[in-house]
Amino acid sequence: MKKGVTVSGGTILLGLFLIVVVIGGFYFLSKQQTAVVQELTKPKAKEVLAQEFCTQNPTLNLYARALDQLTSSVNFRNATIYVVREDGIISEYTIDNAPSSNFDNVGTIECGYSYKLYVKTDNSSTVGTGPFTADPVEITKDEQTTENIKKEVKVVRLDRPRIRIRDTDEEAFIYENSSGGTDYVNLGSGPSTIIFTSTSSPVQTGKTIGAGDEYNIEIRFKTEEADKQCGLNTLFAIDYADESNPNDWQEPTVSLDGKQLSDVKGKLQEDNLLALTGYEKVYDLGMPIGESEHKLNINLVASSDVNPDYDITMRFICTGIYLSSKDPSTLLGLDKLAGFRDTSSREEFGLVDGASNYAFKLLVE
Repeated sequence: MKKGVTVSGGTILLGLFLIVVVIGGFYFLSKQQTAVVQELTKPKAKEVLAQEFCTQNPTLNLYARALDQLTSSVNFRNATIYVVREDGIISEYTIDNAPSSNFDNVGTIECGYSYKLYVKTDNSSTVGTGPFTADPVEITKDEQTTENIKKEVKVVRLDRPRIRIRDTDEEAFIYENSSGGTDYVNLGSGPSTIIFTSTSSPVQTGKTIGAGDEYNIEIRFKTEEADKQCGLNTLFAIDYADESNPNDWQEPTVSLDGKQLSDVKGKLQEDNLLALTGYEKVYDLGMPIGESEHKLNINLVASSDVNPDYDITMRFICTGIYLSSKDPSTLLGLDKLAGFRDTSSREEFGLVDGASNYAFKLLVE
């Protein structure tokens, strides 16, 4: 009689374990192979493609055009742009094919760097990247996978401000001396400062102010032409203190469209401070002057012990962006508070049509 083969329970368990191990091993190897295949076949990241492209193409062509963003119809303008490389190197290029809508080949850039494009404040044509913004147009490293980079900057045309002044105590407009009227007059349109007199006469005699009296005025302002603006932003400076008698007037209160403004003179860069020597207060309007009318209300209070006879001089400064003359890796005006170049003459770079400044004077007796 043949003996039967006896299989213990332990042997069976061992066999099942070995089967599971073998199957698991095959599954693991299969997953590993799949992962390797996926890694080899997946699309390359943009930055990798850009790096490889730059290795073969160290120099790229930069094409640009400048779109006027204030006109209702599509209009392209000539403009000068600053191309700022990530390491601080600044190049200046000119778009000069307007009114064509084609992108103009303005120059070359080195592949593998990120860039920011700003528009230079050009007194004859354009001012910058838009109303109250110094935000740049960017060229990222990821998009550098073609020999031709095309970018559009948005620009506006510069214009001078025009004003009229109302005596809110008398509820009447104040005469401007040269025109003999009370309507709007353009600032910076002549060789001398515009002079405002009183509500009763255009002759060169101001309003009589007694000791402790208030003088409340409202300056209405806008640009001369539509679809233009004065600067990326606007500063308003006021000179009210007589050096021989600084107590003529107390510190004024200035409000824009009902909102009180604070003095920002302490925030200005040195050359702007020097250019505005003689102005005790400088206010940031926080907007450019455009075609819509706005109102500045100024409350002037005479000191209680003196009849003020010091005329009030005021001035609009239209800010912009300009390359520093002292540091070729610095752009002035990115803080929206620069209106003057950092040269010995401190040229104001927001002016048009040969204007020397946008100042005006209010006479008092």
